[in-house]
Amino acid sequence: PPGNRTRGAPRPPPPAMSATASSPPRPPAPRRCDAAGAVEVREMAEKDIPAVAALLTDAFAAPGYSALQRAIVRAETAAGLAERRGASLLLVAEREGAVVGSVEAFTPDFLSGKQLRFWSASLPLESYVSALATAPSARRSGVGRTLMSRVEAIVWEAGESVLSLQVDELNGPALQLYRGLGDEVVGRERASTTPSRYGLVSKLLLGGVRERTLLVLQKPRPPATAEA
Repeated sequence: PPGNRTRGAPRPPPPAMSATASSPPRPPAPRRCDAAGAVEVREMAEKDIPAVAALLTDAFAAPGYSALQRAIVRAETAAGLAERRGASLLLVAEREGAVVGSVEAFTPDFLSGKQLRFWSASLPLESYVSALATAPSARRSGVGRTLMSRVEAIVWEAGESVLSLQVDELNGPALQLYRGLGDEVVGRERASTTPSRYGLVSKLLLGGVRERTLLVLQKPRPPATAEA
């Protein structure tokens, strides 16, 4: 589910899709700083992949993983980021030259022809936040909110009517963040997730299948934005 790596962001369903459809190139998101100018939000570059993979691993790897297990998760995460860069919406928050947060959203073009796991066909699906993470040193400093606000601005500017995500129901910080941003719980799904895209790796090295309850949250396009 959307990976709030602020220990409260949705975790990307590993892997969230089945099917491999290519997406048309998307124009780069303009760089933007927060009000204080301390955090710059920009598209993830190739050079950012190791830092973002480490950030996501720290936020979402199961507690108690050994160094080897974390290295496996980090390597798979880096490979997935490299595959999706330029296809999905991948943004990073940078402060004083260091990546302190990241967010990924699957756009309608990216989702076209794919099946999103654990998603009810009765719910509308346009853009979907698959992972949000912030570094421990940057939590509760507005980085997660800044990243989500930037995603929302891009989504609304593209003319979409709803932004969706999923989050583990036990992820209190993520729920607090999303509800504070105006997202509403619209459903609940039972999910059997695996920490690796490879079944044997999950089973033999990473503890196997995890049973989870995912809350489905959506935020509709604000009326003022719709009229603009």
